[in-house]
Amino acid sequence: MLEATHLSFQAKDGKKILKDINLKIEKKTSVGIIGMNGCGKTTLLKCLANLHQEVEGDIQFLDQSIKSYSKNELAQKMAMMHQVNHFPFDFTTNEIIEMGRYPFNEGRLGLLKSDKELINEVIKLLQLEDKTNEYFSTLSGGEKQRVLLARSLVQTPELLILDEPTNHLDAYQQKLILRLIKELNLTTVSVLHDLNLAYDFCDVIYMLKDGCVQYAGETKEVMTVANIKEVFEIDVDILKSERSKEQYIVTL
Repeated sequence: MLEATHLSFQAKDGKKILKDINLKIEKKTSVGIIGMNGCGKTTLLKCLANLHQEVEGDIQFLDQSIKSYSKNELAQKMAMMHQVNHFPFDFTTNEIIEMGRYPFNEGRLGLLKSDKELINEVIKLLQLEDKTNEYFSTLSGGEKQRVLLARSLVQTPELLILDEPTNHLDAYQQKLILRLIKELNLTTVSVLHDLNLAYDFCDVIYMLKDGCVQYAGETKEVMTVANIKEVFEIDVDILKSERSKEQYIVTL
């Protein structure tokens, strides 16, 4: 679906943030990008979403250069759920979700019946029926994340990019958000800070260190005790739960 080859990015101050990144995202897979703060994770996501123009290397999305897409064309095929969202006005939940249909409106002032039906389906899926007329600023952290996810989903993207979708959420809300995304069987690429969430949610992992891909491959093969020690500079153990029989990571 998407392939980045020899991708590099330099900040305006001359600092090299990404260095010769090669990355491939297959359809219907959940790809995770993990690493210490400042290693280039969010910058990489923005490059993949064509939000940084001064990028060295090549990004192919659905078999054509990502730079060949107009903003509207790309927004009809790719959605990005940002880590931080600021709105100049206090919109209602429904108004924010409706924004996801703007790339499809072709100059129309209102929404089509099919747009409204899609929006209602997504609102129901994310359990936001009783929040549609509430202002975004009044919602809890978990509710805000679900609203932003809903806005992304009504774009009907072929690729969903998620920058720390579970940031500042409690354990229940973290699991809820990732479970909802997983059940949709979308192609996703995510930055996640919680190692256990990445270990559980992602099919493929890219481990970044100092702007480079240190390790990449299937999650259980890549997220080993030794690799985590090297990339995160912490000691961990990988244990098996007696109740769920699933493996989980413990910091020592």
